[in-house]
Amino acid sequence: MISRGEGWVFNRNLEHLSGRFFTSVLAPALVLTPEFATVTTDRWTKLRICAPKGPTEAHEELLAAFVAQFEGCGLAETDTHEGREWQLYFEEGEIPPEAPQLLQNRAREAGLAPFRDITTETVERENWHDGWRQYFKPVQVSRRIWVAPPWETESIHKVADTVVLVIEPGMAFGTGTHATTQLCLSLLETVDLAGRSVLDVGTGSGILAIACIKLGAKDVVGVDNDPDVEENFGDNLRLNSVGIDQAELQVKSEWDETAGPFDVIVCNMLSREFLPLLPKFPDVLARNGVLVLSGFLKEEQPEVESAVKVAGFETVHHSDNLEWAGLVARRRHG
Repeated sequence: MISRGEGWVFNRNLEHLSGRFFTSVLAPALVLTPEFATVTTDRWTKLRICAPKGPTEAHEELLAAFVAQFEGCGLAETDTHEGREWQLYFEEGEIPPEAPQLLQNRAREAGLAPFRDITTETVERENWHDGWRQYFKPVQVSRRIWVAPPWETESIHKVADTVVLVIEPGMAFGTGTHATTQLCLSLLETVDLAGRSVLDVGTGSGILAIACIKLGAKDVVGVDNDPDVEENFGDNLRLNSVGIDQAELQVKSEWDETAGPFDVIVCNMLSREFLPLLPKFPDVLARNGVLVLSGFLKEEQPEVESAVKVAGFETVHHSDNLEWAGLVARRRHG
């Protein structure tokens, strides 16, 4: 397994930032504007921001509000042992030279710990439109499961039970590089999916739905509230030879009961998104059903496990990856 600090990642917490600051996501290398090829300068200003170690959600909110004032060209994010780092690219002259101090002032005014470091530098504009692929390499996320882009599948050393998930980078969350996606995939490997029906809540790119099929599930229904996932979801089904009779996408603006019951529910979402849904999961889960849940911070684990119990589940296994946690729970009887 590669070191988790080596790969570029796109964090779902920054989707609101990318929606206002950028207009297209080519994760995990860079978020790029579609007008990228027509930028008017030969040089960019790179703003490098290092978050303090630990949870970064509040700092991401602050950063999103700050960069919404400017027109961006690209965003790269990586996790290191010291904490999360972002590199934001702007056309030269777009952001003020005092941007680092402005960001630190805003953090102080918000009562947050200071950013570890903020620097700016001028860099030559590179042809990321062709070159970003070098950053998207195969990732082994568990003993059996690999995630790879279409152009890297042949580089994986496969054994008899290797499962390769071929994922095309796109606007949907779920390229296999983020810690929560890796957690869900490794937890799914511990669940007997043979012949089971699965509900994938917040399916995004469809990576978890595809994994379930390749691990033996009979069929999967993926639900998401973002219509932008449809094209990427369909592309990834085709890349993995998964038929539309095996995996179905349902786009819903609000949760409502989906035809079930399902044997397994898998959900990789932020806690503020899945906690309101937890009480509704038993309504669509079979009597002996299993819940696979990720997307919450390790420090939130007691709160999440308590909510899982109140919703009628018993946690049977949990795991973590960097600052993130995940669990497997079974529906309780009586």
